[in-house]
Amino acid sequence: MKKIKKTVLTASLLVGVLAFSGLAYADVMTPVQKLSELTGKSVEALYAEKGDGTFGALAADAGYLEEFKANMLEDKKAIIAQRVEEGRLTQEQADAIIADMTEHQAVCDGTGYQGESPRYGIGYGQGQGQGLGQGAGSQKGFGRGLASK
Repeated sequence: MKKIKKTVLTASLLVGVLAFSGLAYADVMTPVQKLSELTGKSVEALYAEKGDGTFGALAADAGYLEEFKANMLEDKKAIIAQRVEEGRLTQEQADAIIADMTEHQAVCDGTGYQGESPRYGIGYGQGQGQGLGQGAGSQKGFGRGLASK
């Protein structure tokens, strides 16, 4: 009986933590949601209009690029601040990331990343799941993982 109570309590705590962590990013919008708010167009219409382009290009075409970029940078700063608060980043790392993003954004024309640009894991959960995780790698390594460094 104690084991069942312990399991129920642990599960309840886990659900609470997950629910709270979801609320932490609740006010951060994805790029398409932000553009929808700026233009008044529906998310579905923007996806159809986007095609192979970017939401930044759509924002530029609609005359909202500067506002779109500023809003997206503020959202990214909020995500980074949350990660500092969670202990996933140091303040120094966060400052470097924000400086780099600000520098890249200064030359952004809305057409996407040009050349080498680091990704900071701020993808708004919109990844396509194309990573080689879950044991789906080619397994052609030479057995020299991190343990050999």
